[in-house]
This record gives sequence, C-alpha cells and structure tokens, in this order.
Amino acid sequence: PDDVAEAVERAPGDGTIPLSAIHPCKLNPRKTFDAGGIAALAESIAEQGLLQGLLLRPRPGSEPGADAAFELVDGERRWRALQKLAEDRRIPADHPVRAEVRDLSDEEVLLLAIAANTAREDMTPLEQAEGFLKYHEAHVARVYGANAGPGMTLRKAQGEATATLAKASGLDERVIQRRMKVV
Repeated sequence: PDDVAEAVERAPGDGTIPLSAIHPCKLNPRKTFDAGGIAALAESIAEQGLLQGLLLRPRPGSEPGADAAFELVDGERRWRALQKLAEDRRIPADHPVRAEVRDLSDEEVLLLAIAANTAREDMTPLEQAEGFLKYHEAHVARVYGANAGPGMTLRKAQGEATATLAKASGLDERVIQRRMKVV
C-alpha cells in the first residue's frame, strides 16, 4: 500500500501505545539481531501490516499517564523493524503500535523471554546461559530471600528455579545447569 502507516495499523489489537514510548528490556537474554532480517521484516510490515502486536510492561520508574513509558517483553524484532520504518520516515516516531500491557515482575519477564527465545536458532548459547542465570538468581532471591517460609533451603530454591526453566524451555535440567556454569 501507498500509506505504510495505514498498513501497520490496520489489524485489530488489544490497544495501542506510541512507538516512541516503547523501550527495549535489559533483561532480554537475546542481544544480537541480524540487520538484514530486521530490514526484511520492516518491508513485510510495511506491506502487510503488523500481524502480531507487542507484549509490554510499564517501564520501571515510569509515571502512568500521557508520558508513560513501556518496556518490551516480547516482540523485539518487530519493534526494531518498526523503529527502522520510523528512522526511514515511513511512519511517524510516535506511531500507534498494537500492544498488550501486563504488569510483570522481572522474574516473569525473564521466564517469558527464555520461553520465547530458547528455540530460536539465532540465539547464542551464551545469551541463553545468561538468561537462565538471571532467572535463576531472581527466583532464588525471591523464594529464599528474607521472606522465605519454613523448610525452604537454598538447594530447594535452586532446584525449583532449574525445574521451572526446564519446563519453560523444553530442555533437560542437566543441560540448563551445564549452560549456567559457562557464565
């Protein structure tokens, strides 16, 4: 279509957030993105629209209201493609983007990112291991921290974290433990 902004906007969604209010999440274990793949996705979005919205959470420290900021939980390739369209002035920098906003803890964000990225071929083993370790540390800190109930041991908290990662990623617990040892 001639109007790229119209194509990006045309699919129904849960709501919209201005592109300029969306920021990448530092917790995402995936750090490398193929520029050619992002450019191709941008062209696809320009032609077909955004077929799947983004998953966001309120940005920590951001005030609710007109100046609210949001952090990406899922959809960083799509967001980067939209950013490219904005940089190329094919859509405005504050273009409305279909998104679902959830109130998620760091631990929940890490688990969602691990589940979404583990099967991707372009996620490096080191990125995967760092994501596993971040989740592991967050889970253990929460369940074994100052508010831990009776009977909770460090080993039990670590075992729960590893079992949760195994379930979310589809990997064996031993594989997760070995990967965490490299970081």
